[in-house]
Parts: sequence; structure tokens; C-alpha cells
Amino acid sequence: MRAYGIIRNDSAVIAFLINAACIVMYEQVQENANVEIYARMAYMDTMTGLGNRTVSVTESAVMSS
Repeated sequence: MRAYGIIRNDSAVIAFLINAACIVMYEQVQENANVEIYARMAYMDTMTGLGNRTVSVTESAVMSS
């Protein structure tokens, strides 16, 4: 009977580690998605979809050089 208890405890630990790894992977995917959204928002007006002041300043600097 003792061996069964050890196996059951080992599978609980393995299940916990798999769950923790899945949570970490999910959070990383969410963070990457948020970074893309924030990068897009830095250069685009969310209401109109047009470039904002940052884009205008960058384009005028490129055109003037």
C-alpha cells in the first residue's frame, strides 16, 4: 500500500507542475499580445485608425533629411 501512496503523490506533483507551466505559457502569450497592441497604439489613433502625432513627426523628420 505504501508504494501506491508515493505514486499518487508523484502524479499530483507532476499535474501541479504541468498546470504551472501552462499558466506561465498563457501569461507569456498574453503579454506578447499586449506588447503588439501597445506598439500599434503608440503610432495610431484608435478612434480613426490614422497615424498620430508621433507618426507625423517621424515622417516629417525623414522627409526633411
